[in-house]
Amino acid sequence: MAVQASNNRRSIREVQQTFAESLGYANEIIWDLLSVNQAHILKLKIKNLIQDPVVPAGLTEEERAKAEAKVQKQKAANEDLRETFFNAIWSQRKYCNRQSLTSIFYVMVATDETDHTKAAIATEWSCHPVVRVRRCVSISEDSTNSSDCCMVFVDDQGRVYQNWMAYVENNELPKGIMVAPRRGVYNLINNVVQLETWLTPVSTTRRQVLNAMDTTTAVTGLAAASVPLLGLLAVPIAGPVMAAAGLAAMVCGGYGLGRSASQLVDRGTHEQSISITNRTARNHWLGVGGGTVALGAAGATTLLTAATNAGREVGAITQLTVNGMNISSIMISGTGLANGIVDLVLKYMDGDDISAMDALQLSASLVLFTHSVYNFKLASTIISETSNNRIGTYRQTLSNRQRLLKWLPV
Repeated sequence: MAVQASNNRRSIREVQQTFAESLGYANEIIWDLLSVNQAHILKLKIKNLIQDPVVPAGLTEEERAKAEAKVQKQKAANEDLRETFFNAIWSQRKYCNRQSLTSIFYVMVATDETDHTKAAIATEWSCHPVVRVRRCVSISEDSTNSSDCCMVFVDDQGRVYQNWMAYVENNELPKGIMVAPRRGVYNLINNVVQLETWLTPVSTTRRQVLNAMDTTTAVTGLAAASVPLLGLLAVPIAGPVMAAAGLAAMVCGGYGLGRSASQLVDRGTHEQSISITNRTARNHWLGVGGGTVALGAAGATTLLTAATNAGREVGAITQLTVNGMNISSIMISGTGLANGIVDLVLKYMDGDDISAMDALQLSASLVLFTHSVYNFKLASTIISETSNNRIGTYRQTLSNRQRLLKWLPV
């Protein structure tokens, strides 16, 4: 839970200097050792880090009621956040004989600065706690020095990073310049804290390009979703337009599938929950499942159409398979669409930011749902026409035989 500051009289360097003087000792890392039965101490420390808001004084009765509802909602969110943070730290004990060795430091982000040389003196910043967790005991001549120990870093979102550079390159800090103690250790040289600056990942060119691609694909998907929707409403659609919409839908679905899969990999890499019961992970799983089934169903429908146009006979098993794939696609993409809408509504009500990834997943679910419904209708029409043609052919054959029998001698 970041501590925000706006137009604060204290600069980032001044705040980090205070942290270094209270948390650091020369160039050593000060570790907190907790045994297996001292989990409550860590929970208390985390509760002090992630504090619950209070209802401000001087409000009217109506304003107070709204403020209390908002505070209660934030308290529930903080409780989940504290539990996630605690579990991520406490689970690392398996590497250290069930004991917990931790050390806290703070990363600050200059949210309104683009110059690295001026970031440390910025007075508009956000502050984010990070916990260093020791995984082993160094065997060296200098047993008091822990610089050779393996350690991981856990941020306040419960993400686990295997080393300092992994944290620098993959954290989820807000846009701006990150100012942190050098390598995550508070070192004082001539009583001055040593700091380093990094561009937060969300501010990098790579992430900005990725966000632009997410947004562009989401807009394209929404446009592509409207075409089959009009077709389902019996509005005449030109063949090339429908083909272009189908191609756009496959591109959008494939891209959404890849992005959702990459997000699941990222969560797994950083030891976050990838369970279907987790709200964020569920969105990604529905994106992966919906994209996979929808692309398969679209391909199967295309093959069915091509085979029919070529005059080939389509068997009953093939027909059932194509229909089954389309129905599965409708169900999964429909679930993803409903889940995405609910998620956006909840984020809006909670005051959370709606990301380009959220828009992409909703758009992908919508375009896959509309095209799956259209493909199901198309496949059903083809199958029905094929059956009618077979019946017509059988009747024609039977009629010819009857006419032939009339000319035969009795």
